[in-house]
Amino acid sequence: MKFPPVAYLVGSLLFAVSSTVSQPVFGAVNLLVSIETHNTPSKAASQIPPDSKESLEVTLADGFISVKSVQATTIYDFKTRRRIVLDNASSTSIEYSLYDTVGFRTIEFQNREKQRSALAAAKITSVSMSTVDNEHLLSIQSPSPAKIDEAIKQDDLVFSSNDRQFARWSRKGYKVIGADAERFAKFLRYNLGGHPTVLGKLATGNVIPDRLIFTFTETGWTSSRSISITALRQVDSNTIDLSPNAMRRAAGVPGNLDDVLDQAASLNPEEIERAKPLNQESVTNAFHSGKGLDAMLELLEWTLMTGQKMPPFSAEQLTMLRGDPSVQKLMTSLAAKTKEQFLEAVNTLVGLRSQAPKKSYVLKIFEANDRIRLGEFDASKRLFMEVLQNNLLLAGVYKDLGDLYFIQYDTFRAWRCWDIGRRFAPQFGSFAAVNQFEKTLAAQHPEYF
Repeated sequence: MKFPPVAYLVGSLLFAVSSTVSQPVFGAVNLLVSIETHNTPSKAASQIPPDSKESLEVTLADGFISVKSVQATTIYDFKTRRRIVLDNASSTSIEYSLYDTVGFRTIEFQNREKQRSALAAAKITSVSMSTVDNEHLLSIQSPSPAKIDEAIKQDDLVFSSNDRQFARWSRKGYKVIGADAERFAKFLRYNLGGHPTVLGKLATGNVIPDRLIFTFTETGWTSSRSISITALRQVDSNTIDLSPNAMRRAAGVPGNLDDVLDQAASLNPEEIERAKPLNQESVTNAFHSGKGLDAMLELLEWTLMTGQKMPPFSAEQLTMLRGDPSVQKLMTSLAAKTKEQFLEAVNTLVGLRSQAPKKSYVLKIFEANDRIRLGEFDASKRLFMEVLQNNLLLAGVYKDLGDLYFIQYDTFRAWRCWDIGRRFAPQFGSFAAVNQFEKTLAAQHPEYF
């Protein structure tokens, strides 16, 4: 959770962001953040991540947050709910959805809670699978949140549960307005984690502590993250200009699905609109030539590009389609509901390729979906990639591919696919479930937005 030279004028703090982030900001806060991570293995640990140290330059502004590391600058744009990642070396950018983070954490939290319940039913105890640890690690509140105790020790605020410390920070630090404290908590939420109750306490203060310690219990080790804040200052304006940073372009790597997604993301509105009209002449010629399967695949491809219903068939066309054995085999395969039927459908769809060579890639869409139902995820991805290499504008394919990534917990790619598909066909009914899921996430976890 599973990127200029940026024109970064430290002395002036107005985010003059080009096409993606375009709102001016006044009275932003600029600070240097150092994060040291130390991992301690548990008795059962076999391998743990190495200790690390990271230095970040963070800007907390109205509507978005910028986090600059040595490799990349990430802009969290809360008005468009996008995350723009700028690669410092290549001067290129790539966009993600803010929903991918909270989406992943939500399903991961649910998954961990199911595992915890299963372990409890088997009378197997695991500290790392406790609800409060899951809340703290993923910054997701459970319906029945654990009580977090708050105490003052040596001029520090200390937060714990069942005598285990989760967070500690100095009561001294930098006085800021409440909005800046809330933005700082949001920065930690995205980049570190933290129990919602703990981050809520931090967000409602008027101080950004100069030092903080967060302790996370992982499976196999405990991670202690020490955060030091230095050089905080109020600034009038800051400039992060995205205009010199072109969208990351496809590298032309064969077999790389991310490369295909980069190609699709780079298409401009004019290219998208030019491809949408139905090639009625091609459909008519297919019917006149007695090629019912070609005509049907042409129409199916168009509906998967636009989300629109097929135009009505004439009586003559319907008679041809009903009497065409290849079309009837296709229709039967599309109606598969059981494992045995999915296996048979895959064989049928593969066999039909030779009967419609120009549109055989459309058959691969349905085959890929059947292979998903059979658990053949890698084969399905390869098929979807072959389809998109023939037609980048198949919005329905991005929906199916995004669903596949989602069930594999790769929410970054899932939302990339869904966003591309919705850009190509905003009214496509298949995306209604995604739209509703985003509304639910925003309503249940407003702190992420």
